[in-house]
Amino acid sequence: MRSNNPAWLPDRYLPPLTMMSALFIIGMIAGCVCAIFWDAGPPDIITPGWEVYFKLLWEYGKYPFIAYVCGFSSLGVAAVPLLVAARGFTVSVFTTGVVRLYGLPGLQDFIASHGILSITCTTGLLILAIQGFNASKFSLAGAANRRRGPVGSARTAPYNIRFIICAAAAATACALDIMLYPTLASVF
Repeated sequence: MRSNNPAWLPDRYLPPLTMMSALFIIGMIAGCVCAIFWDAGPPDIITPGWEVYFKLLWEYGKYPFIAYVCGFSSLGVAAVPLLVAARGFTVSVFTTGVVRLYGLPGLQDFIASHGILSITCTTGLLILAIQGFNASKFSLAGAANRRRGPVGSARTAPYNIRFIICAAAAATACALDIMLYPTLASVF
């Protein structure tokens, strides 16, 4: 039976991709609704600079890293979808808070300062969440069948290579945000 999916998207990735994307959107909607009724203080906006490079990288890169680590455990079947929904929630709460407090100019400044890094890390999160979820399913199936030894795709080189590529992309995006911020801030 021939699949209608493009060659770069195998059949085993489409259902988790759909689920993770839907959970991210649900988290964003929930975050927006909560931010409307929840009067939090002003969000902590980090101005990009080389002195805060690692702080920025951790703030945005911790979700993809946790998704990667969850792929090594059968608990990732539950943890990875919750992580993706939580990231959608936090992005939405933060963005709504910025818009409520600073208006459109504040949102433009946020996009200028963190846009490249945010998009890159969200994409990395979805890539690693799909891999981690699939690997967790294999680990859970192996635990249910009481098999011993490495089970699933978490112990394979492509899984680790995808993590390294996502980490390198996040580090590059963080550096680009820092270097391009003065230019982007003057444009917006």
